Amino acid sequence: GLADAFCLAEILSQGRKEHKDIGSYSLLRSYQRQRKFDNQLTARTIDFLKSFFSTQSSGPLNYFHEMGLGLVNQNAWLKKLVTRYAVGIG
Repeated sequence: GLADAFCLAEILSQGRKEHKDIGSYSLLRSYQRQRKFDNQLTARTIDFLKSFFSTQSSGPLNYFHEMGLGLVNQNAWLKKLVTRYAVGIG
């Protein structure tokens, strides 16, 4: 996402200022380390949301599905937060 692109641009720019090879393993590894946590968190969150909201059920679990979707849909602040995070600018 945008956060990945921004981070990579910053690392490459800093590497260039320090006269490093922008394709070097150490420089690109730095990018990987900086983005790893956020990327893993995003992937796990997406997996959770996909499994949570794709389950067709009745009873109490269905109530939580509907409540969760409704909460996000009706709350502009929460909807904006989720959207910004998903795009990578949150």
